[in-house]
Amino acid sequence: MNTVDENISRVIANDGGYPIEEMEALVQRGQEAVGPLASAIRQHKNSEEVDLLPAIVALGEIRSSAAAPVLLDIMATPGMEISSEAAAEAVAKLGDRAVPLLMPMIQPDRAPESRFWALGALGMTKSREVLELLRTALKSMPDFTGVVAGALMDLGDKESIKDIYAVYERAAETDLWIPDMEESIQCLAGTLELGEKDFRMKDWRTRWRRRPAWGWTPEPGHWRVGFILWDQFRKGKLPPRKLKKKTFEELISKKEPFPEGEEEKICDKCDYEVFKPLGLPVCPETAYGSTIHQEALLQSEIKEGGKTIPEVLDWLDWDLQEEEDGWEKLSDEDKEEWVMDQTTLEFLLLDGRRTLDEGVARIREARHGFGRLWGLPQEELHNKDLLAKEYFAKMGQPVPKNKIGRNDACPCGSSKKFKKCCGGGIT
Repeated sequence: MNTVDENISRVIANDGGYPIEEMEALVQRGQEAVGPLASAIRQHKNSEEVDLLPAIVALGEIRSSAAAPVLLDIMATPGMEISSEAAAEAVAKLGDRAVPLLMPMIQPDRAPESRFWALGALGMTKSREVLELLRTALKSMPDFTGVVAGALMDLGDKESIKDIYAVYERAAETDLWIPDMEESIQCLAGTLELGEKDFRMKDWRTRWRRRPAWGWTPEPGHWRVGFILWDQFRKGKLPPRKLKKKTFEELISKKEPFPEGEEEKICDKCDYEVFKPLGLPVCPETAYGSTIHQEALLQSEIKEGGKTIPEVLDWLDWDLQEEEDGWEKLSDEDKEEWVMDQTTLEFLLLDGRRTLDEGVARIREARHGFGRLWGLPQEELHNKDLLAKEYFAKMGQPVPKNKIGRNDACPCGSSKKFKKCCGGGIT
């Protein structure tokens, strides 16, 4: 077993990977790791030779109030929006304990960046103690109106709708925060659904991995997106635009259509609902075949000597980073396959599978479930040339529907009811 210092050295090594196993080891050490992690972050805060992000994330997962000073310092440091977003989420995980720590950071004498992240973190605490404070801030902090509205949205406080609308109604049509206030009102009123978060955004083991499609930065959460727009606007880099405001009735009663650009929920080829039994979006006609691709990925990595899923996730990143413009040189098809491979591995990791062999077993379990669901003969469950669509076409049959009751155990092996798992997307 590595020492705390050895794990920290690996965590901040900046080798292009995401050291999940060492981060987990530090989180398990708990309070013992807080001081050394905080010291490493302070020591290397201005260094380009290390990557502080994994250390900040690990420190936040320990959920110790003793970690707050260094995390608050990161939030107040200009030019560190990725680390600041991680630090804000980390502080917010302290819940009610974070409130008195964040209060000084929102005062008028503090730097704008500090106030932005502190207000966002107050909403993320989910603490009811900050409701009146935020409602007052709506009126007293005009430069941060959208931030405060977003914090109230995160708190889920429906009573704040009228307060947000009062500020919205008085705002100029060129106010930067009009879209944010509209979104907050509509979400709280239930007339706008932001959609289900990608499963990778819900767990720190995948949330903060740097991704090539985002320029080797983590996929931004809504607070970092908001920060970038706000920062550009206040620096004069984002020209004002005139927007037509909506009436209160329009905001709270008109159901918004499915947001443009969101992932489609209906397959355009078979008209079945899309679902994600093993992380990848599939329809009933492609689910069986996708498991063959996913198992082939794991088997190829096993042949290369791979043992654990965190290890192979780093290999995927390193292979791209070894070549200049490695991601940009890939064709669209190769990019899609790379993302499918990474998504498969991350799903299995969050599903509790640590080794590649465990991942293979999980995929086979799901494939057998799909085979049984669709009535495939047992001897054909591993036939790579006989995917579900071709099989039923050969038999002159449509893909069967309702082969399993919604209250039955899901055949993918999750131990959940069918209606609470894959059945949520099959009717």
